[in-house]
Amino acid sequence: MNRNPWAIGAGIASIAAVMAACGGGGGGNGGGGFPIMPAAPAPEPAPSSSPPPPPPAPAPAPASATSSAPCTNEADFHAGTARDYEERTTISGQSPTVGRTVETVGERKSFAGVTPVTVKVEPHDTAGNPSPAAENYHDLINGSVVSYGSIAQVATQVITVTFDPPVGGPVDMQPGQVASGSYKIKTVAVSTADGSKIETEYPVSRDLTYVGRETLQTEMGAFNACKFTNRQTTGTGDTSSVTTFTTWVAAEGAYRGQLLKIHTRPEGGSRPEFTTERIKMTYTPK
Repeated sequence: MNRNPWAIGAGIASIAAVMAACGGGGGGNGGGGFPIMPAAPAPEPAPSSSPPPPPPAPAPAPASATSSAPCTNEADFHAGTARDYEERTTISGQSPTVGRTVETVGERKSFAGVTPVTVKVEPHDTAGNPSPAAENYHDLINGSVVSYGSIAQVATQVITVTFDPPVGGPVDMQPGQVASGSYKIKTVAVSTADGSKIETEYPVSRDLTYVGRETLQTEMGAFNACKFTNRQTTGTGDTSSVTTFTTWVAAEGAYRGQLLKIHTRPEGGSRPEFTTERIKMTYTPK
């Protein structure tokens, strides 16, 4: 899962794009449970001789006690913030599996013509060994979280995924509010052996609903959580697929702003439903 809640849809779409570029699955299963819609571009990058720009101003205070605003944590955009967590994934008809991921928020870096915040995402295998890391790029701008894409090395390819236009959503939503939008996922896979490229792109559209607050019981305890549902369409015509995601994010406490659980339900019955939930987490905000 993507660790920044408001960019989760774009993050899962990145994974699907990487899988497609490598000749694997994906099948349009590219999106999560948070608002994704065209967003204003981030500020232009500063000249290389200048220091990096200061972090954007924090999101405004929530308009009500049921607002989604507390479910975005400004610390997730500060260099040095770290998450070390385990997640259990249950797929229909299969035994559950558990995986561990370590994420670290880094300094701003040039990507797609802007200088967004970086997040290093490092999964670990069952023996505890780290796998090749990916780097996600996002930002907090004028009360919206904006996602730009990611870079990852998979086998013998370096995969760059760019969202066109950059996608984002408002921090402050009220129960029942819907955020809709569309964008293209552009993928460039470069061979590390000979430099050859494979370029692809496909459209994504979505309708995200902030359902409101809900008490969620987990292995880490009970949480006051923001609940979202997101119906996403990937591709067009006969090749399109539709998936509905339901997502819960902590609204308060030591894990405020952190993803707790996501349920994925593909329509049409061609793929199984699955649920991923965090069962252990160390969160160190800066």
